[in-house]
Amino acid sequence: MKPDVEAILIAAYCLIIAAGIFGNTLVCIIIFRNTELRSSRNLLILNLSICDIFMDALCMPFSLVRLTLKNWPFGEVLCKLIPSLQTVDVFVSTLTILAIAIDRFRAIVCASRDRRKSKRIIYVIIAIWVISIIFSLPMLLFHTVDTVDVMKFTMCVERWPSYHLRGAFACCVMVLQYLSPTLVISCLHARICSFLHKRIEENPVTQTEINRAMRDMRRHRRNLLLLSAITITFAVTWLPLTILNITADFNQNLFHEKDFNLIFAICLLIAMGSSSLNPVFYGWFNLNFRNGFYQLLCFATPDKP
Repeated sequence: MKPDVEAILIAAYCLIIAAGIFGNTLVCIIIFRNTELRSSRNLLILNLSICDIFMDALCMPFSLVRLTLKNWPFGEVLCKLIPSLQTVDVFVSTLTILAIAIDRFRAIVCASRDRRKSKRIIYVIIAIWVISIIFSLPMLLFHTVDTVDVMKFTMCVERWPSYHLRGAFACCVMVLQYLSPTLVISCLHARICSFLHKRIEENPVTQTEINRAMRDMRRHRRNLLLLSAITITFAVTWLPLTILNITADFNQNLFHEKDFNLIFAICLLIAMGSSSLNPVFYGWFNLNFRNGFYQLLCFATPDKP
C-alpha cells in the first residue's frame, strides 16, 4: 500500500471512529437522561449504540493496524479476540435492527400493548448477545499468529481445518447476517406501510375514523422513516464487504492479490461508517432525540412538538 494512500486511509478511519464514538455516546446519554425515551424500542436503540461504540473503539483500530502493518505486534490472544469481537458486534447490530423492525410491526400492525414489554425486550437483548457470541466462536478457534519465514514477520490469519468448512461458515454468515435480516426487515416495513395506507383507503364510516387514521399515519411516519433509513444504510454499506468476503472465501488466490488489503480496508470502512450515520438518523427523524441533542450540545433551541 502506497504511503499517501495509507495516510488517507488512516485519516478516514480515525474520522469514522471519532464520529461513531461521539454520536453514539450522545445517544446513550440522551436515553439515560430522558425518562420519556426509555421505551422498549429505545432500549434496542441503546443496545445498537453500545454495540457501535464497541465496534469503533475496540475493533476498528486493530483492524486498521492489521491491514496497514505487515507485522502483527499484539500476540496470539488479541489475534483471536479482536476478530471474535468484530463478529459479535456485527451480529448484534444486525439482530438488533431486526428486533427493532419486529417491535414496530407488533406495535403498529398487531397493536401490541404488553405491559411487560420492557422486560421482554431485555430478554431479547440478552438472546441477541448470546447468539452473536456463539457465531463468533469459529473466529476465536481458527485465528492464529503465523510467522512468515521469508520476510521474518508475523501475521494474524485464519487457519481453518478444511476449505469446505470455511466456505460453509462464510455462506452461513452471509445468509444469517445479511440476506435473511435484510429480506425480513424489508417485508416487515412493506407490511407496515400497507397496513397504514389501508387504514385510510378503507371506507371509513365517520370523519372521526378518517381523522384517527390520518393521525396514526403522521405519528408513525417518522418512525418508519427512521427505521427505513437505518435498514437501507445497513443493506447498502455492508453489501461491498459481504460480496468481497464470500468471494475471497471461495477464491483463496484473491488474498494474495496486490491490492486486496486496500480493497478490503475500503469495504470495511464503508461498512463501519454505518455506525456513524445511525445517530444522525435519530436526530433527523426523531423529535425527542433531536431535542436531546440540542440540549446536550447547547447550540440551538429545541424543537417544539
